[in-house]
Amino acid sequence: MRVALVFSLILLLSCSTIIVSEGMSSAPIIEGVGPLVVSEAMDAKNQSNSSLQFGQSTMPIIVEDYTATWCENCVKAEHAIDDVQENKPLVQLHFHPYGDAQDPFGTTDGDQWWERRNGARQAPSVVIHGKWMHLGSAPKQFNSLEEDYSASAQAAPDFDDGELSWQWTPSENGGKINWNLDNGDGFSKFPGYSMAFFAFTVEESAYFPDGSNGLENYPHIVSNITPLGSEGSGEVEIEIPQAYDGDDMVIHLVMELIPPSQEGEVKSSLISNEVLLYSGGIGGVVAILVLILLLKKKSPVITESEVVPERSAQQLEYEAKMLEMGWQADQAREYSDKHFGVNPPQ
Repeated sequence: MRVALVFSLILLLSCSTIIVSEGMSSAPIIEGVGPLVVSEAMDAKNQSNSSLQFGQSTMPIIVEDYTATWCENCVKAEHAIDDVQENKPLVQLHFHPYGDAQDPFGTTDGDQWWERRNGARQAPSVVIHGKWMHLGSAPKQFNSLEEDYSASAQAAPDFDDGELSWQWTPSENGGKINWNLDNGDGFSKFPGYSMAFFAFTVEESAYFPDGSNGLENYPHIVSNITPLGSEGSGEVEIEIPQAYDGDDMVIHLVMELIPPSQEGEVKSSLISNEVLLYSGGIGGVVAILVLILLLKKKSPVITESEVVPERSAQQLEYEAKMLEMGWQADQAREYSDKHFGVNPPQ
């Protein structure tokens, strides 16, 4: 009888799914950044609107994945993410390396976002909730990647009650995104934090048979990131980039909570974007001058001593393009003085 009981218990355990309790994740925490909130996908071709309630079990869980078409271990990581998504409301955002001869899907937007928030670009890397970092394709905490990822997915940020709503209205080359945050007294669990909003344009799937990892159909590709501002509500017209193939672009609204130590860096990128969006209507030279003045006024990157009055408009425009690529102001000016007219390195 005792032997039969033990055998039955072993059989029962072997057929059971391991349940990971909330808060059990022991993945490394990314220091110096705040949590992320992501919306459901909005089809770029169709008008849509929706909302999410903070703290609800149906709230989408953001999963950032740094991957590459040549990375075989990335396939293991992504299959594990897909397995978790069968039971949890994950939103996957896949970042590919920019300027990689073997990978056509990278963008400067994606690389800059990843480096600012997550540090070194290493494939595969998976970040859940903007907080838990999983490097490589071997499990670190449990017996499988799926269990590791599930633990982090359940260890959600502790938000106050509130609602984030959004609406997408398509146009010929893009569309208009509206958002509204209604959270009463703010984020009391994150004192001193500010916030910023972004529109992520994502290609749901692209066919690339030349990828050496054999996946061929690459999903959830981050094609563009548009800063929207730091207000709790707003409306911004954005452009949608051309899909690699097909017609399956979607939009995700992303809200970032920003600790005081990172506020200047994020505001700088928001200001730069606002001026670049404005530049089409007022002419290139004037736009560049406005960019320099705004950055002087609001960003710690450029100081008055770094703006030289006798610099030509062409040189200022050249340096502004370098700023857009992620260069620091002093480095851009020094490089421009020596190599003006030569394409700067990425």
